[in-house]
Amino acid sequence: MDGECLLFSKLLRDADKLDIFNVLLDCYKRHRENPAEYKLEMDFPDLPEYSAEVVEAILNGQRFDYSKLRTLNDMKLLQLGWVYDVNFTATLKRIGKRKFLEKIVDFLPQTEDIEKVKEKIFEYVDSAIERGGMEVKK
Repeated sequence: MDGECLLFSKLLRDADKLDIFNVLLDCYKRHRENPAEYKLEMDFPDLPEYSAEVVEAILNGQRFDYSKLRTLNDMKLLQLGWVYDVNFTATLKRIGKRKFLEKIVDFLPQTEDIEKVKEKIFEYVDSAIERGGMEVKK
């Protein structure tokens, strides 16, 4: 794709991410408040652990194969990594304004690994916003 088709595809992908963040956070909140009554529609066990491979991929700015996810925390970590696939600075600003990343981190265990991921993701977002421009340079 090129030209307008590519531009609109990127716009739609970013808009979809914003919508998905919003929906997922609402689901995580409802599940936390009443796990017996509000079941998540994901096939991942809600365990306190997470995979070192997911953490490593995020710290290296890499994508991770969804088929290798094991826990709900793996999925949440992967969702933090979605920022690497954002196309526009304005989208990153909106993610920051709505505090989507902070809210996802709040649903993760408080460990040294998670803190490293948080720092890496926030540094990436801040740097990409600072570079500015319409598209995030990858």
